[in-house]
Amino acid sequence: MNARFAWPLLSALLLSGCVQSLNPFFTDDAKIAMPELNGRWILLDDNGRPKPQKDWMFEDGKIMTYSEKGGSGILAANWFKVGDQLYVDTTAASLDPETVSDWWVFHVMPVHILCQVERDDNRLVFKPLDADWINQAISNGVVSLPRVEGQEDDMLLFNAVPEQWMAFLKQQGTNDAAFSGGSRYVFIRSPERVRTRSP
Repeated sequence: MNARFAWPLLSALLLSGCVQSLNPFFTDDAKIAMPELNGRWILLDDNGRPKPQKDWMFEDGKIMTYSEKGGSGILAANWFKVGDQLYVDTTAASLDPETVSDWWVFHVMPVHILCQVERDDNRLVFKPLDADWINQAISNGVVSLPRVEGQEDDMLLFNAVPEQWMAFLKQQGTNDAAFSGGSRYVFIRSPERVRTRSP
């Protein structure tokens, strides 16, 4: 793994004030395989144009990410469903001790990030759970989930267990407002991937 890994998606999500969890957002019985998403995907900018970076590679529970500055890194991706809605839980994959200092690893907290996923054959949209919405929902008593005290205002760190997250998603997963704030991450399938599907 490149020593300049910044896990572009994970880093962008953290900086945008998204919801972070110490535990997975899913229970094992909700997990599904998504082999149809394997291959190269192009991340688009806010204007719908391809970003000037390498295609991201989705492969059997892992996403190889790249940034415009050349950084790269691997996310562990767990796909799961609640009802008919598809989600992805991402976290930084285990680090390669050959390229990273143990002391650096000790200072990195492995958090889970949740995105609602919209997809068709050639397009993917990741919509993160909105931190502002969930914070307001907790303040109003609409949502009750345990979280770590002393978090920064723009970064929520939850310690809810997977069963609590699944109950939350059964109740709020179809609420568009819960996934409407912040950045959306839009991908289109790489033409290279389309060509490899042809005989």
